[in-house]
Amino acid sequence: MANIVGPRSRRNDKQTRQPVVISAAIAVLAATVLVCAGLVVVPLWTALVQGSRFQPIADQCRMLKDAHAREACDERLKGE
Repeated sequence: MANIVGPRSRRNDKQTRQPVVISAAIAVLAATVLVCAGLVVVPLWTALVQGSRFQPIADQCRMLKDAHAREACDERLKGE
């Protein structure tokens, strides 16, 4: 009889330990995904904002026919 109780107690111990290991692995994986996403978002956002901001500025100065006016426009926009 003692032999039957021993393996059952070991089996119950493994069953309670397994969800803790799985939960810890999921937490580590989630943290890794969040860190990687954070590292990727900053350069993508910077590229998106710069691309949308500088394209219209360049078009504003190209509309001017006078070369002197274009240069003045470029200098004024670079200062902003």
